[in-house]
Amino acid sequence: MPRVQRLQHLGGMAAGWSNMSTYSSWWTDVLLAAMFDALSDTISDEVVDSSDGDDCVPESVVAEKQGPTFKDKLSGFQDVMVSSCSAFIVSSVYIMFFQEETVLSEEKLPVLCMALFAGIMYGMGSISIMTAFEHLPSTTVVPLSQMTGPMVEVLAFILSQFSSTHWLLKPFASSSLSAAKCAAFLLIFVGSMVPCASAIFSSDLGAKRQLNSVLLVLFSNLCWGFFTLIMSCATSTTLGPGNYVSSGQFVVLSNLASCAFILAACSLTSKGRQEALALRTASPYVLVMCSVSEISNYLAITYFSFAVKAYDNEGIVLAARLGLHQISNFALATTLHWICAFGRPPEKFRLKIISAVLVCTGLYYTP
Repeated sequence: MPRVQRLQHLGGMAAGWSNMSTYSSWWTDVLLAAMFDALSDTISDEVVDSSDGDDCVPESVVAEKQGPTFKDKLSGFQDVMVSSCSAFIVSSVYIMFFQEETVLSEEKLPVLCMALFAGIMYGMGSISIMTAFEHLPSTTVVPLSQMTGPMVEVLAFILSQFSSTHWLLKPFASSSLSAAKCAAFLLIFVGSMVPCASAIFSSDLGAKRQLNSVLLVLFSNLCWGFFTLIMSCATSTTLGPGNYVSSGQFVVLSNLASCAFILAACSLTSKGRQEALALRTASPYVLVMCSVSEISNYLAITYFSFAVKAYDNEGIVLAARLGLHQISNFALATTLHWICAFGRPPEKFRLKIISAVLVCTGLYYTP
C-alpha cells in the first residue's frame, strides 16, 4: 500500500489539516488519500529499477525518453531509504510547529506504544512492497494491495472476540464477519491475482522473481492491515477521554518509528550499507522524485486517518480508499506514460480492467 504526500501543503499538514477535515465529508478525505496513493505509486514506477520486471520499458522507449535512464534509477531498498529521510524531515517540521499537539500524557503510554509498533509494521511493509516494485509495475502491485481490506476485516473480527478482555480492544467490539463478506473477499482475491496469473503458473526465472514479488506484496498487505487496525484503535474515542491520540499525533509517531526501523535495517545489514553508499551516485532527479513520492504517501496516510476518525468504521473507509486507489492509479499511470513516457508502459489492459471490476465489486460488498 505502501508514499509521497508530505510536501503538498507544507505548512498546513497533519494537525493543521485536522481542522479542515471537520468541514469536509469523510469521502473527500478518502478521495484525496486515493489520489495521493496513485501519484506515489506512479512515481515509484519511474524511480525504481524494473529491468527484470513484468512490464519493463523497451529499449526503444528508453532511447526516446527525456529524463533518467535505467542506470539512474534506484533499487527498492534505496527508494525506502530516501523516502524515510523525507518522512523524518516532515515529521520533525510538524513537531516544531505543533509542539502542543505532540505532548503526550502518561495515561496515553499504551496508545503511544501501539503507534510506535504500527510504525515498525509500516516500515516492514514499505521495504517489502518497494522491493516488489523491482519486478512488478504499480498497475499490478495496486490490485494485489487490495487484499489489505479483507485482511483488516478478518483481523478485526478475530480481535472482536476478545474485546471484553482488555480496554484497548473495545473499538473492535462491533466487528462482524458474514457469509456475504467472505464471498466478497473471495472476489477481491481472484481480482487481485488476475494481473499476475502468468507469474504464478509460469516456471521461467523471470516469472519466479515476479512470484516472489507477489508474496512480498501480500506480506506488506498484512503489515499494513495491522497498521490500519492499530490506527483505528489508537484514534478511537471509545477508549475514553484522555486515552486516545489525535490523527496528527498518530501519523507523526508512527512515521518516526518507521524511519527508525528502516534506518536500523539499513545500518545493521551489509546489503543496506552497500545500497546506502551507492546513493552517492544517484542523480538529483531521482532523489527529488523519490522524496515527492514519499510526501504524497505521507499526505495519503494523513487524509486516510482523518477519514477513519470521521466515519469510525475502518472497513468501509479502507474499502472506499482501495477501490478509488486502483482506478486512479491505472488512469494516472496510463495517462502520464502516454503523454510524456513517465513511469512504465501499462500492459495487459483487459486483464487489469477485469481485475478492477472484480476488486471494486468485492470492495463494494465488503462493508
